[in-house]
Amino acid sequence: MRVLFVTSEWPSERYPAYGIFVQRQVCALASLGIEARVFAFRGRASISQYVRAFWHLRDVLACGNYDLIHAHFGQAGLLASLASRKPTVVTFHGSDVFGLGRNSGEPLKSALLRTASRLAAYLASAVIVVSPELKRELRKDDAHVIPMSIDRHLFRPMLPEDLRSELGWSVNERVVLFIGDPKNPIKRFSLAQDAVRRAASAVSFPIALRVCDNVAPAKVPLYLNAADVLVITSEHEGGPLVLREALACNVPVVSVDVGDARQRLAKVSGCVLTEMDDAESISVGLIRVLTHHRRVDGSKGIADLDDQTLASRVLSVYRSTKACTSSEEMRKQIADGSRRL
Repeated sequence: MRVLFVTSEWPSERYPAYGIFVQRQVCALASLGIEARVFAFRGRASISQYVRAFWHLRDVLACGNYDLIHAHFGQAGLLASLASRKPTVVTFHGSDVFGLGRNSGEPLKSALLRTASRLAAYLASAVIVVSPELKRELRKDDAHVIPMSIDRHLFRPMLPEDLRSELGWSVNERVVLFIGDPKNPIKRFSLAQDAVRRAASAVSFPIALRVCDNVAPAKVPLYLNAADVLVITSEHEGGPLVLREALACNVPVVSVDVGDARQRLAKVSGCVLTEMDDAESISVGLIRVLTHHRRVDGSKGIADLDDQTLASRVLSVYRSTKACTSSEEMRKQIADGSRRL
């Protein structure tokens, strides 16, 4: 089966971690026999970027005989559905459905993104979401919930003492790790800062908040394993992927109730899902985890995230979508033939 992957996020030299989970899925599907080509574009700069991407995509589609298009993110899904009549599968990841956040300062852009995603979901031959929360938000009862996988060979437990010297961190402080762009309003870095300040003022040991942003994927496990706890303060998430990566490293997590955090953390003793979405609740969770100061057994929270298993589920969506499309085309041909008779 020949599949064209269309995505608005893909790793680059400047942004090595962007869309790394899409790249992993493409590689896993290729190992199952999918003949894959990737059309990646960056549309954040302006509407003109999307217009150029649309016409370029039309040219790519005209030159290749693809069986199916798989688009990642709603904006890419809309482009793919408008550019071709091929069966199109769209995977939604989070901000494409929820928008850019209440404090983004770009309400029009956020509304356009949400509208584009809902239109993409309507036009798509099949919809995949990475968490049940996204399925509820899209109101697509027939959407397939298939989370993104993590690299279990890369994300694994390591000794934090060896890594802290490499990163230049003190071995005498308890480290709270924040993964993401502090300037991204969805991540709410200021909420993490407030929570850590409250926690530090209530305990007798030093606490430091460290940031891992735009780091090469191979170095992210070093940051995670060097930390004592990962904090997630996002306004919304599809996954979140960093939670799963932390569990793969047996690093405890304190998270607000976003994405599938409730489902995954419920299976892992030593992690905290906060009762409220505020700095005080998060600080209480941090104090609880940092006081115990131990690793967790994160394997139960990520048992379903095997590369090949998830890729096989996506492949099943491809096959059912292609079969449904073929049946629909046959019905149309029969109906056209009947009318001519």
